[in-house]
Amino acid sequence: MLTKIFIRLFDEYLRIIALFLLLNQAKFIFLNHAAFAPSKLRFINQLYQL
Repeated sequence: MLTKIFIRLFDEYLRIIALFLLLNQAKFIFLNHAAFAPSKLRFINQLYQL
């Protein structure tokens, strides 16, 4: 019983970490494209406000 709960929590934890890493990578990629600077920053802000 407890192991099932623990596994579920751990699964959620890994999913959150994966999402965080994905957002960080996306932010890094967008910041490398200087051509779209204003709209890019607006997009990143929208991502963080979700």
